[in-house]
Amino acid sequence: LARVSRPDSGGAAGSRQGGGGRGGGGGSCGFRHIAEEVGHGGAAGGVGLSAVEIGKAMGARVIEKHFTLDRNLPGPDHKASLEPAELKAMVNSIRNVEVALGDGVKAVSKSEEKNREIARKSLVASCRIAKGDIFNKNNLTVKRPGTGISPMRWDEVEGSPAPRDFLPDELIEL
Repeated sequence: LARVSRPDSGGAAGSRQGGGGRGGGGGSCGFRHIAEEVGHGGAAGGVGLSAVEIGKAMGARVIEKHFTLDRNLPGPDHKASLEPAELKAMVNSIRNVEVALGDGVKAVSKSEEKNREIARKSLVASCRIAKGDIFNKNNLTVKRPGTGISPMRWDEVEGSPAPRDFLPDELIEL
């Protein structure tokens, strides 16, 4: 089981509430809270990898997970711990989540670049527009290719006077 305490949960960094496992280490028994942005991999079996992935997606920066070289070794923790191949799979899984989340910067990817003009759209005249007419929802539309003014600027264009005459399907210019 992986748990994540998000910044809005009200916990102070480094605080623990409730009973800890062995020596206050924050084990699964009585575990309620560990510092914000920390994921905890407890002794619950069966959901560890997906819970860790969810924790990472929610902002965990540290993942605590038991690790063993052999589950058949004596002691209570070995049975519920990850073996080397499982640890490697967990790390790869976390890395995949990081890639999927991206860096938060919206940008055109290399694979999108070649299709940018044909995939994107532009503001175009939906009918004849005379110089001085006011651009509005009745004389503007959105069509491909994306070589003109982006439809994201609709509010900026709407209400402006046409600087020249436009034919139907002609790219709008300001």
